[in-house]
Amino acid sequence: MTRCLRRFHQSCYLLSAVALANAATARTPRIAILDAALVCIACNGLAGASHRVIAEQAGVTLSLTTYFFSSRDDILLQAFDHFAERTLQGTQSWLSEIGDYLLTLPRLREHNPEWRNQIADMLAERISEFITRESPEKAFGNAIEVTYMFAYQQPVELRQRVKEYRAQLVAIVANYMIQFGMQNVEVNASLLLGTVHRWEYECLNTVIRPSRLQVRDEIAQLLRLMLKD
Repeated sequence: MTRCLRRFHQSCYLLSAVALANAATARTPRIAILDAALVCIACNGLAGASHRVIAEQAGVTLSLTTYFFSSRDDILLQAFDHFAERTLQGTQSWLSEIGDYLLTLPRLREHNPEWRNQIADMLAERISEFITRESPEKAFGNAIEVTYMFAYQQPVELRQRVKEYRAQLVAIVANYMIQFGMQNVEVNASLLLGTVHRWEYECLNTVIRPSRLQVRDEIAQLLRLMLKD
């Protein structure tokens, strides 16, 4: 396994130590190829993930990649499913952490405007702290996620699969917003998630990385507008 691939296992998935150990011992050639495909996507985008490049990254023959995967589109689709399966739980975990905090507060209708702004600021503090703390540790995972979500001219089936993945994340956020008593939850959840993804993407820039205050202030302003409903 290459150094890049080892780093991928360590930083992309937010897995437990036990899960990482299981992943290392249970890797089949097919899984090794999928992992290599995700490394190539993180480093070079979808356009840089060819059968030949993936085979070289995985340390297998080109014929083995074509044995398991009928086409480049097939690799990209199955690599996304592989990624989504292993990352969704980690993403749900941090969203649930924010949501559980939200549910410790009285429902929205019981707050006056000043207290709503304080709630927005407290939530923004937690979300921004997560983004700026976790982004360097899961840079590969963020790179893969934003590539799949925003890549140009994806195959139709892959585009649909990505939409379904994002819809699951939106539904988690929307559910907490409903319980808190917010309005327009689907739109607001989508806006909040989109903002989080954008800041995660910006945190991939190791030269000019945004500060936590920048992230916090923008998210706080967005939440203040949402909490006015």
